[in-house]
Amino acid sequence: MERNSIEGGKNMSMLSLEDLFDVSDYKTEKKGEKKNASKGGRKETEKKGGKENDKKSIRYLLPVRVRAGHIRCDLLKSDYEGKTVSEADVKKKVRECYPELSGIQMNLVKFDNKFTEMLESMEKCGMEKKTLEPEQGEEHPEEDGNSDALEFASAEDTGLQDDLMDEEMQDAAEEEDDTVTPEEGNDDGSAGEDVFVKGCWIKLEIHYQELTENQKVVYPVTVTAGSVRMEFGNDTVSMEEVRKRWIDAHPEYEGCLFHYDDKQNLLIPFVRGESEIKGKKYRLPLTVGYLDLAEHYDKEDFGETADEGVTLKQIRELYAKAHPEYENAIFSCAGEGMYLFPVMNFKKVGTTDSYSLPIVVRGPGFRLDLDSPDFKGKESVTLEEIRSAIENLYPEFSKERTEMVYDERGFVVPILRGSKKGVLVTSERTGQDLFFTEGRDGRTYRIEQMPYGFFDCCIDGKDVDFRLNADKIPGEMLDEIIAFFRRNPEKEAAVQIFYDLVTKKYSLYYPPQRTGYCSVIFGRNPELENDKVLMMDVHSHGCMRAFFSSVDDHDEKGTRLFMVIGRLDGTAECRLRAGIAGFYRDVPVADVFEMEEMEDEV
Repeated sequence: MERNSIEGGKNMSMLSLEDLFDVSDYKTEKKGEKKNASKGGRKETEKKGGKENDKKSIRYLLPVRVRAGHIRCDLLKSDYEGKTVSEADVKKKVRECYPELSGIQMNLVKFDNKFTEMLESMEKCGMEKKTLEPEQGEEHPEEDGNSDALEFASAEDTGLQDDLMDEEMQDAAEEEDDTVTPEEGNDDGSAGEDVFVKGCWIKLEIHYQELTENQKVVYPVTVTAGSVRMEFGNDTVSMEEVRKRWIDAHPEYEGCLFHYDDKQNLLIPFVRGESEIKGKKYRLPLTVGYLDLAEHYDKEDFGETADEGVTLKQIRELYAKAHPEYENAIFSCAGEGMYLFPVMNFKKVGTTDSYSLPIVVRGPGFRLDLDSPDFKGKESVTLEEIRSAIENLYPEFSKERTEMVYDERGFVVPILRGSKKGVLVTSERTGQDLFFTEGRDGRTYRIEQMPYGFFDCCIDGKDVDFRLNADKIPGEMLDEIIAFFRRNPEKEAAVQIFYDLVTKKYSLYYPPQRTGYCSVIFGRNPELENDKVLMMDVHSHGCMRAFFSSVDDHDEKGTRLFMVIGRLDGTAECRLRAGIAGFYRDVPVADVFEMEEMEDEV
């Protein structure tokens, strides 16, 4: 019986499928020719409208919530057949609600974040509360067994979280609609209204075209932004008059541009965001938003930390609670800082972001307070400008070796990359300092104090010196290093020596490394270098003599000791040098190691 009923509905099903798809190629071509058709005729169709064809296949799960500032509308399941809508459906709905957008191109951008989840939770709680409340005059609502079905329907819909489905997937979804669910099973069709479905959120990237000086505006004209309209009659003199009247009424639009639609005789004001200056603080009170989206913030909205002002990150976090499309917004400042106009951001943050001065740099044992005079009076600078200022003092922080990280608490941390991999996270440390002083000979000297000793040199790189203040390194550690290198004497390897600030003892660390016959590449241990002081880098030269190569000179820019060990096939040969700001001086091994404790000859 079931088979007959299926066969009986076969023609109807085929008709509906033919209505949905162009199946002529499949009906007329023989087996084996379908592939050729797709390569020929169908490909030619895609050439003419490739992008348009792709767009037709995009589907969005209902309900669709469009949020783009003052442009807000919802596409509900009760208004459409099936569970999804196309991109064309969404744009049609937007333009029906906002006719001024009919001639403007736009892109749909699907999004979700913690703020949309919060709003969804509030909506779901409201539905559950409404469901639990008995209807008027009904003390004990009947339990008709629909509760389990409701849970099932909700789970089924939330399982379709991949809102972009092609047409074949949509067919499957439409077939599922044949199943009786609470939304369709009741005669009055109302049961499904209280079932929460996640749906999707969309914001609009609207491509406004700035009115140019060459374009002539015909008066009368209407300035429109959603439901807000302002009429300008035949007596209007110029666009400057239009701009002035609009901004007088809506001061948050200061600096706005206009899109002119000559067919509808409309002017649409829009604002472009400014480059964000990280760390810059804005005084309270201020108004964020525009028109009916404006919100007024005072110190009470941000807590005690707002006495000195608030950053855009704090403002963005608060504003996005009610307007989730602005989670990563940029802003335009108006009214001398009294107004912030949010602009949706569809671009990735680049390396050209500016950071407000003054700013603090926290480096390895040093702190730099940088201000406008350090950058020729600038009020903001890029991370690269900050790095360059650091490099003037610490040559180790060269461009190719350094990553700059901005901490939202208002300071910059320079991160040194290891030898081609790994990083060193820098931090402040007691017993470590840098200062410049004028010597008796009239020259300026750079002096770096480390917990285990002093490095100094003339600023021109001459007269490098090192003095060890801590105990010497036990000789058996050097024995252990040589023994490690001799495990594979043909290849170069690396070891590091650390100094413990608490115990005043030394320890060896064998970093992860890739050894070779002419080089070694090793990583860095961020946690260890934060806890202890990296005193010395040691690497081997296999069976070759011990010497510092040009590669070593390029890599060894930090302030510490450097050692190379060679002749591992016989009596080991060691060379030690002190490095400061890229300048060096050879240091006798016996000045740093307890040689009498050694078993090996060096």
